[in-house]
Amino acid sequence: MLTLLLVDAHPLVRELLSAALKAHDMRCLAASDEDEARAMLSFHDPDAIVIDPFGKSGQDSGFLRWLRDQPTGGTVPVVVLTDIATRETVKAAVEHRVAGYLIKRQFSLSRFVQTVRRAVNTRAASDPALLDSATPAPTRPDAQKPPIRIEEAQAAAQSGVPVGNAGVVSMPVNKPAVAPDPAEALRTLLPVVKRSELQERMDEAQELRALSPTVGRLMSLADNPNSSIDDIVKAVKLDQAVALKLLRLSNSTVYNRGEQCDSIKKAVLRIGGSQIKQAVMNLSVIDQFSCSDAMGGLDTKHFWEHAIACGLIAGRLAKPRGDEFADSAMTMGLLHDIGRMILAHAAPDEYRQVLQTARSMELPLEQVEKRMLMIDHAEVMDRILRTWQFPKALFNPIVFHHLSAGNIRRAVPQESQEAATLALANCLAHAMLLGSSGNETIYPIEDLCELLRLDSKQILKIEQEVPDETSDLKFSMLSRSDLGNWTERAAEWADTFGCEFRPLVVSLNPEFDSTRILCQRLKDPMQVGKPNIALVRIRNARDRVPVGQALVDAERAAGVENLPVIAISAGGELALEHGLASKRVNRNMRIPFAMSRLVRTVREVLDEQERTLSAAA
Repeated sequence: MLTLLLVDAHPLVRELLSAALKAHDMRCLAASDEDEARAMLSFHDPDAIVIDPFGKSGQDSGFLRWLRDQPTGGTVPVVVLTDIATRETVKAAVEHRVAGYLIKRQFSLSRFVQTVRRAVNTRAASDPALLDSATPAPTRPDAQKPPIRIEEAQAAAQSGVPVGNAGVVSMPVNKPAVAPDPAEALRTLLPVVKRSELQERMDEAQELRALSPTVGRLMSLADNPNSSIDDIVKAVKLDQAVALKLLRLSNSTVYNRGEQCDSIKKAVLRIGGSQIKQAVMNLSVIDQFSCSDAMGGLDTKHFWEHAIACGLIAGRLAKPRGDEFADSAMTMGLLHDIGRMILAHAAPDEYRQVLQTARSMELPLEQVEKRMLMIDHAEVMDRILRTWQFPKALFNPIVFHHLSAGNIRRAVPQESQEAATLALANCLAHAMLLGSSGNETIYPIEDLCELLRLDSKQILKIEQEVPDETSDLKFSMLSRSDLGNWTERAAEWADTFGCEFRPLVVSLNPEFDSTRILCQRLKDPMQVGKPNIALVRIRNARDRVPVGQALVDAERAAGVENLPVIAISAGGELALEHGLASKRVNRNMRIPFAMSRLVRTVREVLDEQERTLSAAA
């Protein structure tokens, strides 16, 4: 079976071509941009590469030059699939020994497959006949379609008018109203490592990452009812690193009660004898996994920011049940994603591929882990926590924190509150863009809030206070010295829109709407102007009418009308009623959704709105 590397910014193009190529006995690796393609080529050797190295600008990106300079890239066939066909781009293709040159607006699957097969079979890197693939021969003898010459290809690319009609279909460059089914996309993924081999590597990694003797001693003392505070203080003083971290932690916003702690005993007393075990365990685990910048593709600074935010949120959600529950919830939040660090350490190349696949296919990372590694990070944590002798009460909430509210009730009915608390904390940390665990997915939160019977004021207070607490605590809990250059994920994502994004978010329960929380974090406080796009959350078919009325009311209050709309629902199929939708540019989008999908959908909707207004002017 031939293996192709397909590089295209549009997930739909990648998914459609992957499915089509599979039917022609070809396996397709997918990358969303050239950086991902370079990374994938470091551990894959495809039979051919399909790419647009010119993009919308028509400028040579340098990828082909880079590829030909690689030890194994000199002869790999490259097929260009682009909308640009100028003399300059064709000349650049010839210079870099491209084996095929196809125009998207004149796309034909049969020609595409024919060109790829010819490129793989010939390996004639410098054959002048490559121009024949820019002007492909007819796929059916009876079609009598004349060759498309470079001059015609140029005219087609510039005018948008296809050359000829017979057998030509349009390449769907723009997104449809509904994104492709994630379940279908997942089914195309294959394992990248044997489970037995991965388990062996994780066992080795676990031995290397064992907790320190000081931590073991402190855990034993904390479990011994006859131990005194002085015994714990003596044990802490034996490890200067642990002592310093406890001092910093005791003076952070989580424990600070006015005056500074200037001794280990004061720090232990402030944290509390019953909580010191968990505090030391948390600090020790963080220290074990905060030593590298990008292990297996994970950014450890952003990883721990997400974990700390999740811990703070979980602790706040559990606080009404008592301090003990709050401390356990914070520990669960801090540790819930450590399984990703274990996987990234044990199988860095494979995990980097998992990360890249999840991003390029815009799928939740835990689902891609399960398909490509046959285990997800939450399952890894079950075994690790038992080995590290953590409290058993932590196990199930961490293992099941990616389940929906309904599945949590069924899977762990006795621990549904704890599991839902952690699940909601994780979803809120994602929506607030506080760090990143490697997973760039935004999840719905309404059902979890209902399971926990939350007051909307609790969510609003978390939104207001946790970002600052996270900023303070991450510098207290992380021991690295290079934490000054810390970019905020909200600012990074806001920059990716590349346009004015002034959303009007409408839902029937805005306090419990993760889309509203996300947009609030993306909002530039210095930005002025009326809303230019609406994001509406529709939970079920019954919501369509009241949500539509709420949108009209919100538009009237904002002094706008008929904003372009992105309708967000679980299946991605619910839209505004026809009467409202027909008056405006609109798209549907599933939730959960990848941040990159939101950015791209916003751009598409705003671009279409601009074209519509220009045409009407």
